[in-house]
Amino acid sequence: MVARSDARGAGLHWRRFPDGAVLFDSRHGRTHLLSPVTADVLELIRVSGVRPSIDDLVDRLLSDPRVERLPDALLRGAAREGVKGIVVELTRLGLIDSHDMEVVVPAKQDSATRIRS
Repeated sequence: MVARSDARGAGLHWRRFPDGAVLFDSRHGRTHLLSPVTADVLELIRVSGVRPSIDDLVDRLLSDPRVERLPDALLRGAAREGVKGIVVELTRLGLIDSHDMEVVVPAKQDSATRIRS
């Protein structure tokens, strides 16, 4: 378990567990339970120090040795759609901003809307 609070995520305090993470957003007084993949995506965006694209995030997630090996095209397509959905939801919750990503994500967006890249 790792507790962390990073400068870019001022007000975000989290603790990682094998099956995900618990994140407290002191700016809004909200607590979030994150899946392992969502926690990984948030950490890659907030801690990396660069503005990753969706494809950058997918590449880094798929290079993790814990990821089950499936045919690359199938895995990449599913992962890309999943990461897009995670980024939209993290933006909607106010945990990331459009300036955190290379791809501009509108600040207010319902979960059914797709990100165009």
